[in-house]
Amino acid sequence: MRTIRNLMAWGVEAFTPWLRPDGTTRGPQVGAVPQALFPRYVFARFDLEAMLNRIRYTRGVHSIVSAGGLPIVVDDSVIALCKSRDGADGYVMRKAAIKMGERVIVTAGALKGLAGAFERELPERERVTLLLTTISYQARVSVQSGEIMKATAAAAA
Repeated sequence: MRTIRNLMAWGVEAFTPWLRPDGTTRGPQVGAVPQALFPRYVFARFDLEAMLNRIRYTRGVHSIVSAGGLPIVVDDSVIALCKSRDGADGYVMRKAAIKMGERVIVTAGALKGLAGAFERELPERERVTLLLTTISYQARVSVQSGEIMKATAAAAA
């Protein structure tokens, strides 16, 4: 990304997490273009007093995310978490896709411990629909996608 190269030319540490261009976990497809996890955003570490104007006017920088006129500081732990999800190929590792009908276990929230069948990912992309089955009741529920795992993975954990 040109913006990152321009920032690095100033000696600024810059980072953008990238998604695999085809959304899979295998090697990139010929001609496919990688997508930023946070489109149009770059994380940059710099001395605010010394570099703010240079950064602000660097080619490719539209603006610096600010609140109350001051740049927002992102905690190092957030950057470390983003970087920890990068695979050896430089792309963010995604969880293995869960297919319709596969058995899942709810791992957090009010429904923790309940099992069901995966139905679909909702348009919000962070929620999924499950068909939960108990001894005498079936219910269709919507939960956060991060709160489920495949039943086979849960058994191994």
